[in-house]
Amino acid sequence: MRMMALALLATVLAGACQPATKDGMPLAERRLAEKLVNTGLLISVDEEGLNRIASEQARQAVMANFISPDQYGQGTMAIKRSLEPIMAEAREVTVKGLVDAYNVKELELLVEFFASKRGENIRNNLSAVVAPSEQLLASKGGEAVGKALEQVRGAWPEAPPPAPEMPAAPGGPAAPAPSN
Repeated sequence: MRMMALALLATVLAGACQPATKDGMPLAERRLAEKLVNTGLLISVDEEGLNRIASEQARQAVMANFISPDQYGQGTMAIKRSLEPIMAEAREVTVKGLVDAYNVKELELLVEFFASKRGENIRNNLSAVVAPSEQLLASKGGEAVGKALEQVRGAWPEAPPPAPEMPAAPGGPAAPAPSN
């Protein structure tokens, strides 16, 4: 009886020493990687990041005349809805990448640094340091892009309208448009 109890205890202890996994990843590494992803430092997969990406994509669509400026709000909402499942997938890919690239000790160090109060202070200070250059790029960058596009339009005027299609011959395919 005692031998059976010891064997059972050994089996339980051996099972407890096995690393727990979720989605094929060791659980400890996965939890640490998720904490690191939740900081938003590596990839912005939270609601704010999703809003920012959708807004930027809608702005680019307006600039490309794909949608009108009046459709910007609806475009942003539609883009956001389309991106939501992709953001969840991107989050999982980032977690897996972290687990594949780092061991537990390295992930603990990264989490300790970036997910702690001290890490948050460093991130906030970095944001304050980078903010003036981002503002400069935003204000003067748009102006520079506008000048560059004007130069392109000046060097290459609008393309002529496409040639009209020739009517199809009876019983045959449509004739190609004449080339200039």
